Amino acid sequence: MTTEYTVLDVAQEIARRDFKRFLDFVRVQNTDLDDSPDMEFQKWPHLINAADILSAHRLIVFLKARQIGITWLMAAYALWTALYHPGAVVLILSKGEGEAKVFLRRIKFIYGLLPEGLKVVVSVDSATEFGFDTNAKIQALPATEDAGRSETATLVIQDEADYHKHLEANYAAVRPTIDGGGQHIMASTSNFETQDSFFKLQYLRANSLDEKFTSQRDGTSRYVKVFMSWRSRPDRSDEWRDEITADYDEDRRDKEYPENEAQALAPPQAIAAFDHHVLDEMAKDVRPPIKIDGYPVDARVWQRFSPGKKYAAFTDSSHGSGKDYAVTVIGDCATGLIVADIYSQLLEPDALAYQSVKLLEQYDNPLWGIEDNDWGTVVIRRAQDLHYKNLYHRPLSATKPYSRGAVGWHTDERSRFILYGDLRQAISERAITILAEDGLRQFYDTIRNPNKNGRVEAVQGRHDDYPLAVGGFWQMSKNPHARRSRGTSVERIDDGYRIVPSNDLRQQYPRAYTGQRW
Repeated sequence: MTTEYTVLDVAQEIARRDFKRFLDFVRVQNTDLDDSPDMEFQKWPHLINAADILSAHRLIVFLKARQIGITWLMAAYALWTALYHPGAVVLILSKGEGEAKVFLRRIKFIYGLLPEGLKVVVSVDSATEFGFDTNAKIQALPATEDAGRSETATLVIQDEADYHKHLEANYAAVRPTIDGGGQHIMASTSNFETQDSFFKLQYLRANSLDEKFTSQRDGTSRYVKVFMSWRSRPDRSDEWRDEITADYDEDRRDKEYPENEAQALAPPQAIAAFDHHVLDEMAKDVRPPIKIDGYPVDARVWQRFSPGKKYAAFTDSSHGSGKDYAVTVIGDCATGLIVADIYSQLLEPDALAYQSVKLLEQYDNPLWGIEDNDWGTVVIRRAQDLHYKNLYHRPLSATKPYSRGAVGWHTDERSRFILYGDLRQAISERAITILAEDGLRQFYDTIRNPNKNGRVEAVQGRHDDYPLAVGGFWQMSKNPHARRSRGTSVERIDDGYRIVPSNDLRQQYPRAYTGQRW
C-alpha cells in the first residue's frame, strides 16, 4: 500500500524540524486584547534573524526596543520546543504573575490556531502550565526569588529581564540548565531606572555575533548579545516614534525606543557626568584611524605629527588582564583634538610603556603625564629606563606651578575633582574632539554617582579609563612645561612627517613594534 503525501504534509513535517518554517503556520494577535483579530506572524528581517540566532546559539541576551515582535517570537519558539521535543521542559520567568499569565496565553493562542497536523495532544492546561502527552511542558512563573530553583529545564526564557527584581538569584537557580547544555534566553527593553542591573552587566559581558565566539574573560559565561532598535520594524517612521513617545521624558524614550545600543545603555541624563546631547554631536565626528606602517602594534592615529604644534599626552595604565583598559592619548593642545592613542585591555604595563614611548617619539616627545596609581608606577619606571626626558612632575605646591616634584599624576579625591571638573567644562564647550568611537562610548558610561556624593566614575561593569586619560591630557595641555614641537627633529616623508628616533628602541624592544604580546 502506497502512502500519499501532500505538499501540506511535507511542509508540516519540515516545520516540526525547522523553527523558521514553523513560523509559516503561526498566527498572532494584533493586540493583547482578548477580542483582537488574529494575523499572520510578520516575518520582518530582524525577527527572521532572531530565529536564526535561536537555532544557532544556546545562550543569548536580547536588548531591544518595545513593540518589535520579539515576545511573540519567543512565545512561538517556546511552543515549538515543547511540541516537537518529547520530555522538554520550557520555563518562562516573567516580571510578575500577571505578565507570566499573559505570556502563556500567547503560547496557547498560537497553539489554538495551528493546523491539526501540527498539534500534539494537550495533557495539562492551567493558568501556569501547558503540557502535552509527550511529557513535554511549558511553565510560566513570576520571577520570585526562588523561581526556577527546583527545575532543570530544556529552555529558560526570562522575558523583560531588566525589570526582574531577583534576576541574579534566578540566574543562579537556572545555572544547572545552562551547565547541563540547556538553552537560556534573556530578552528585555532597558529599564531606565537602573544603571548597573544584572541584565545590563550580562549584556555588556556577552560576545557580539561578529566576534570570535569564545568564553568570557571572567570565565563565567559564553553568551551572545543582540541589539534591536525601534527601527527594526520596517513599518515604523520618525513620526511614529515622536507620536508614541510624545508624553515621555528623554530618558524613558531612549530606553524604551532606543535608536542604538548607546541610547539603550546610557545612564539617565540626570546623573550623567557629560551632557549626552553634546556627546551625540561629538559622535558625528567619529571616524576610523588612518593606517601607518612602523607604529606600535596597538597605536591608533587620526592625525599625523605637524612641526611647530604643541602636543601633550597622558596614560592611564592597567594590569593587562582583560578587565580595565590601558590608555595613552596624545592631543593637540591648541585644538583639543586627540590625534593618536593606545587603547587595549591586554597590554601589560611594560608593553604599554614601550609602545607609548615609541608613539610619543613620533610627536617629538611631548609632555607626558602618567597616572602613578597602582600599575602606573611600573609604566613610570619603564619610561625612565627608556630615558624619556619629558615626563610630567607634580608641582611642589599649588603656589609654585613651575616647581618639579615627584614624577606622575597622582589621582586622589581632590585631583580627581579637578580633572573631571575641567574635563566636563571642556566637553560641554566642545573644546575637545574625540574621533575614537570606543573611547567616546565610555563618556556615555560615566556618571556622577549619587551614592558617592557625586563622585565621577563609570557605571558598574563599564569603564572610564578613556575619559580619565583625556582629562589627564587636558591637564597636561595647560601645564607650563608643555612645549611646542621642534621642526628640526623630523624628517619629510611622502605623506607627511615622522620623528627621527632618538634611540634604537626598535632593536632593544622588538616586541613593541610587532604583533607579539607581552
